[in-house]
Amino acid sequence: MDHEDDNEPGERCRIRVVIRARGRDHAGYVIRRSAFSLLLLTDNVEGIWTGDRIEVVGPGFGPVVGAADWRMPRRLGMKIHGVSEADAGLRDLWRFSKAENQPKADAKT
Repeated sequence: MDHEDDNEPGERCRIRVVIRARGRDHAGYVIRRSAFSLLLLTDNVEGIWTGDRIEVVGPGFGPVVGAADWRMPRRLGMKIHGVSEADAGLRDLWRFSKAENQPKADAKT
């Protein structure tokens, strides 16, 4: 998923999540999802580096586990680990992104 190209495959969404990396929780959103990656929006990317392990958790799903693929101010690309039909966190994220009501996720920052 390229952070500059709106023509990339994937589905736009806006799901409030907690992004866990390097022992810290960051409030943010999933703003695009595809079969193998997520585009995350957060004010706190400074402490997250390419290659870091990331968990994305929302109310009603997660964790979806992956690694930071790239970062830029306020945006973070995440490559998903272990993508399969049996991946419950990812399957729940897909189902949750289709729901009309998306409750707020709280993060400790």
